[in-house]
Amino acid sequence: MFTQPQDKEVFRDSKFNKTSNIPSLSSKIHKPSEKIDKDAREQEVFNKLPSIPIILEQDKTREEARVSPPLALNPTVEYSAPGSSSHKLIRSSMYTVPADEDLFELIGLPLLIVAQPFNESVAIPEYRTDYLHKCKECGSFPTVSDDLFRGQQESTYQFKCVMCGTTNDLPYDCPLLREPTVEYICEDSCISNRSWYSSDNLPKSDISLPSCRKWKEPCVVFMIDCSSTSRSNTGYIEFMEGLKNILASPDFSLFYSRLSVILVNDQVSVVSDGEMGYSVNIIHNIKGDYGLCAPLFIETENLTEERINSLIQTIESTPSSTFNISGGITTAIQLAAYTGGCKLISWLGGHDYTEIPEKLTQTAIDCGVSLTVFSTINSKLDKLYKTIMSTGGCVERENITSGVVEKIMQESFFRCSIRVVCSNGIKKRAVYSSGSSENISMISFPAMSAPTTFAVSFSVEDFLKEGESVYIQAIVEYINLSGESRTRILNLRLKASRLIQQVFTGMTMDAMFCGICKYICSDPLNMIENIRKAETSMVTALALYKRACAKDTSPSQLVLPDTIKGLPVLIQAVLKYPKVQLGPSVKIEFACEVMPLPVDRTFRLFYPRLVKISSLFTVRQIDDLIGERLSMRALDTEESYIMDTGCKTILWFGKGAVDYMDEMVQNEVVVSALDRLKEIYGVELKVLHCVQGELDAEFIGYMIEDQMGGYPKYQEYLGSLHGRIVKK
Repeated sequence: MFTQPQDKEVFRDSKFNKTSNIPSLSSKIHKPSEKIDKDAREQEVFNKLPSIPIILEQDKTREEARVSPPLALNPTVEYSAPGSSSHKLIRSSMYTVPADEDLFELIGLPLLIVAQPFNESVAIPEYRTDYLHKCKECGSFPTVSDDLFRGQQESTYQFKCVMCGTTNDLPYDCPLLREPTVEYICEDSCISNRSWYSSDNLPKSDISLPSCRKWKEPCVVFMIDCSSTSRSNTGYIEFMEGLKNILASPDFSLFYSRLSVILVNDQVSVVSDGEMGYSVNIIHNIKGDYGLCAPLFIETENLTEERINSLIQTIESTPSSTFNISGGITTAIQLAAYTGGCKLISWLGGHDYTEIPEKLTQTAIDCGVSLTVFSTINSKLDKLYKTIMSTGGCVERENITSGVVEKIMQESFFRCSIRVVCSNGIKKRAVYSSGSSENISMISFPAMSAPTTFAVSFSVEDFLKEGESVYIQAIVEYINLSGESRTRILNLRLKASRLIQQVFTGMTMDAMFCGICKYICSDPLNMIENIRKAETSMVTALALYKRACAKDTSPSQLVLPDTIKGLPVLIQAVLKYPKVQLGPSVKIEFACEVMPLPVDRTFRLFYPRLVKISSLFTVRQIDDLIGERLSMRALDTEESYIMDTGCKTILWFGKGAVDYMDEMVQNEVVVSALDRLKEIYGVELKVLHCVQGELDAEFIGYMIEDQMGGYPKYQEYLGSLHGRIVKK
């Protein structure tokens, strides 16, 4: 395990452990009563530390007025803010912004927004339009908060843009004057008045591309590594089973009108659909071959059982040899260029893969190709991660059969062009996303799904008036599965203040933590250093809070703001996460996994929900339980537990509960809880079973409040932070 030097010099506050008097050698032989007293004292201290389960429960039952929205893990709590979109679509780490640059730098914590623009739980009003009314200066859309004046014509207004202050004309019936969140279905001239990426234009490229897109609807392309090594894996059989299942599904044609199959060995072939049935069409010259259009696309509505079997047989009969990754990607790009975008579902089961040239990756992004890779645990994909992440794709190494179906049957949004604008006084600083962002002006996602989330950080660049409103707007242009050009507008309204207490009161722990995680994963090879930087920012903020807002407290007392009192244990959870401590390839794959996660799943990944299975019998659903702290001292060996990590579920059985293991696994309340978790996250969750002391290392690895991997336990970590705060 990787250990930082400073971790060995843990500061122990006198409240936790007195170190001034060195005990004699004889005193090291503890009597049983002394050990019990020590354990009791330690347990008493542990019980007083900020507890994530209690913080979540207090947020759920909170009655007083809220400055910031409820935590993302409490989606049932009602909340709305004038002029702002739903907090389920866009959240800020600070709802009270420091009113000047000096105060912002003094606080240290980041001002950022985390946006999940396609969250399915939020209904967004839709309007058809042939013209989009935007500010002629900054390109932002009008908001509910704009100052309106009577225009020169009776049916128009003039509005003063809250972003840049420019005066613009506006029709009186503009939907954005009534709704903070709007979706426009673009028609006629409106389609051409969009960003280049979401228009029908194709990029200039070294490879041959069609002159225009033949179909507006996106397609799905399957790319299969036909090398002998790849086909000898059991994962290949699972992938082919998933392919059969999706082709046979009656719902497949509701998502995609056409598909294509690329078979790659030393040559690149595309399965063509002709009058005599399926045949393999070898692409002899990747750069020079034109006409990669129909019949190289297969119409999904024409898939019958007989044709599916014929297609699978055609794939299986392709000879095995070496693999040409660049050739396969090039062909996929050429196919995608005829359509509205492409979800490239790939099976790569070989031992190692070469890097995809940067120019080819950029062309894939520009043409709207999103690369999702299914592979084995032993396959080395290090050199492909940059392409996978920048195209909005992912890597799946487990549950391959169900994963293929899940990736295709989820609603997706293609060629997403995202622009974030903000009002004067604040400035965009950085973008953290699984898409492509050559600069902070625009983020390009070849494909997004409902959970896909991105973060944008800001800095305060000017003096703001006390109580002045600060505006942030996210403009999302995209193509849906039907080929429609759409524009979605999200708005966020914040408030400026010079009062330090108000700034801390307006912070949100979960959005800040999610944004910090995306920052940490933005440079996978330097994850540990990024965590330490985030930790330093937190110490700076806590030192300021103690000086300014808790002057009367004892110097030996650690004071945490109520809004972010759980942040230290969350930061430590990232530091203790096993994959963060491993080699470069594991870190890169982990970053690829974390970057697109929404706020709730990011939170659960590092601080899972842990509940007693016996408690499920007393409530209606798992959401109603407070949960347990992540420490072995909180566990009862006579009990069984269910752990929800947002990505998988672990059923852990104490030694005293092993006899009831089979009964518990099949019990109705456990099955209901697993179904509820699947419903919450909208994905299939892997379920693991483990018994105390028997292959339960993965479960124990989540006990982040205990000492782990050279890092101190929770109370000692807080003592270490307190020592650094005192020295500030």
